[in-house]
Amino acid sequence: MKLYPFEYCCFCVDLRLGSLIIGCINLLGNIVLEVFACYGLEGGVLLQSLNIIGANELGVSLVVSNSILVVIITVFIGFSCLLLFGIYTNRRSFVKMYLIYALVFLVVYAITFFVQLGNGITGVGDIIEGVVTIFCNIYFNLVIKSYYDVMLVDDVQATYRS
Repeated sequence: MKLYPFEYCCFCVDLRLGSLIIGCINLLGNIVLEVFACYGLEGGVLLQSLNIIGANELGVSLVVSNSILVVIITVFIGFSCLLLFGIYTNRRSFVKMYLIYALVFLVVYAITFFVQLGNGITGVGDIIEGVVTIFCNIYFNLVIKSYYDVMLVDDVQATYRS
């Protein structure tokens, strides 16, 4: 018995189309996050240039955290493109690579979320946002995994409608 017996995405959309939609949402969301992380990077550099006591340390932490975020999101953009290409051309190996990276990303995100909870400075809105993000990512990954399970073998050519 499967743990994820999804036949449809959101109870009404075909798994292939739902996986493509999820891939597009991932790609666009990661591009937006990349832009915000670049703005945060710029803000950190600006804080470092100010001659205010304590601003330099805050600027350094902003630069470091946003630099790491830019690298992680850039890699995730690449894997989102792999997902879209893998679904479009019916290549299981590309979808599998995305699923592995998405699982690693989800675990890292969950760990950082619970560490922030342990700090005691997290607001109610951040807690709700983190929980919703984790559950949405779990659902999206299960939908893509369900489509991965019904995909054909790599050697089969994709069929295109003209």
